[in-house]
Amino acid sequence: MNLSKVIFQLRNNNFPYLFDRSRLKLGSTVFVIFDDNGLPKDFYSNPMPSSTPYFVMWIATSEWYVDLQDKFDPDDSFKERVLLAVGKYLDKETIEKALAIASQDIRPQYMFKTSELNNSRLSVISTVIERLDLCSKLSETTTAKQLFHHYMPLMVYLYLTCFDRLGQPSDWMDFGSWLKSNDKKMEREQLLLKRLDNQIEKAAALYDGYNTLYGASTSFYRFLDEIIPNHIRQELLDSMRIEILDNPPNLGNNRQADNNAKERFLYKLRNDYTHKAQFIPGITRTIWPEGTFDSNSWMMVQQSIEQSSWNTVHVRNWPETIEEVVRIGLAKYMEIIVSNEKSF
Repeated sequence: MNLSKVIFQLRNNNFPYLFDRSRLKLGSTVFVIFDDNGLPKDFYSNPMPSSTPYFVMWIATSEWYVDLQDKFDPDDSFKERVLLAVGKYLDKETIEKALAIASQDIRPQYMFKTSELNNSRLSVISTVIERLDLCSKLSETTTAKQLFHHYMPLMVYLYLTCFDRLGQPSDWMDFGSWLKSNDKKMEREQLLLKRLDNQIEKAAALYDGYNTLYGASTSFYRFLDEIIPNHIRQELLDSMRIEILDNPPNLGNNRQADNNAKERFLYKLRNDYTHKAQFIPGITRTIWPEGTFDSNSWMMVQQSIEQSSWNTVHVRNWPETIEEVVRIGLAKYMEIIVSNEKSF
């Protein structure tokens, strides 16, 4: 055994030790024995009595600093950011429980892998927090003025993408990964049980089946139907008014679109911005002269002529209403994490 100096880093301290470097790589287990004062005294490659397993997160080979962790633990600054984002809707204890449970998605031996974090519920929380932070910076008056008519569509788009992010199943993966995943083999086989005449039909069956389970539209509507409370969903839909008139020469029969049409409009807003670079121009109320609009003022944002109808869309208190829905949705997402843990 070739022993060389290694500086193990754990619990924010450095501990020099003679160790076989060939036994160390990212994800390796190092078994640590602590003294009566709780300080590491011995490090082993194999389990020993009273030893605690730690895992190699990183190796700085210039000096052979080896970062050891026993589990993934979000830092305090991240916890504070989450509390700031949803503390109005969720108590601190539930927030900390949700983060601790979501962190368990990250297997200790794979903590070093970027994909391990990206595929976790903790990543869902983190990415939504980052998006809320971005929107907060964009809404600052100086920035909003610079964005001008790009302000409203950009903010609305950024918030709407949080809908499908929070509505994704916990085991979500992209289509390519799903096709190759051993864990999803049964799902794929179920989709191919019915008789299909050719390879194109088989490919279509797999693609349609994937979208039903994991597609953006499924996640988007799941957020509206299952994540946010019904009264919040209704408040969101009540912030929209879609008027429908028959096209000329029979202009008339003024009527209102139902909630399903409003949900489809929201999803179309998201998709048009993403895939077509199309948007509805709009500016923030804060750069209009004071008193021009209040939060209850209706603003027309779109008129479109369809095959048989002329549609006009009004909204009020946007994008603030959608921001509030995202914050509440994030709080409910974390609440569900804790609730599901208790059910086992």
